[in-house]
Amino acid sequence: MKKIFALTITILMILGIFCSCTPKPQDKASSQVADIESSDKGASSILAENHNETSISLPSEQILKQLFDKSALYTGRSFHEERSCWVVQDLENLVIDSKTFYRADGTVTDYTGVGDFYWKTNYKYSDAKKFYAQTLSGPLLYKFMAYNFYDLDNVLAVKVGGGASGFPYENLEFTYIDYDSHHPYKFYYYTASYYLTQENRKEVVDFVIREGEDGYRVCVNDFFSGIKGWDLFMYIEP
Repeated sequence: MKKIFALTITILMILGIFCSCTPKPQDKASSQVADIESSDKGASSILAENHNETSISLPSEQILKQLFDKSALYTGRSFHEERSCWVVQDLENLVIDSKTFYRADGTVTDYTGVGDFYWKTNYKYSDAKKFYAQTLSGPLLYKFMAYNFYDLDNVLAVKVGGGASGFPYENLEFTYIDYDSHHPYKFYYYTASYYLTQENRKEVVDFVIREGEDGYRVCVNDFFSGIKGWDLFMYIEP
């Protein structure tokens, strides 16, 4: 009897050792879950890398500053400098006939009465628009052209007037707002802040540029918006 009992104990011990060395079914399941989680993490990492590869490439600060300065120069001169002075600097070989005044309907006038007066030039209106379209685009280009010039049968007419000096600024900074892709352009939305030295105050304006195959153009630059905004004088649909 004692031998049978001892033999039974021995068999049970052997079985216990065997069971402890055999993987349990739930261990295999746990291993599969761990593999799936590891795979998910790998996929997430790949998606993150792909997202970074296709992330928005914003224009450099240097590009932003060049575009802002040039578009601010154009819009600022519109209000504060005699057009016949700066337009001849912009457009090569342009000649202005300052002896004869015209109305917007093309009729000759004696420079009396109310309204805008123009001087004809030897330049095509379309060529002038093409030149300024290298920097300006959309509503800003339309407003700039309409405020300073007139199309007299594709002849560029320059509005008479202007004269005061512009407003210098410093400490120009940009704050990125948003991005939008609309065929065939990509639009970048910013605000631009600067300090007007003569006004002794800070100004914050909207600044929007678009990018196409032909490079960057400025769509919105509300420079001087707190002093003389475009829409105080006109409203031109693009």
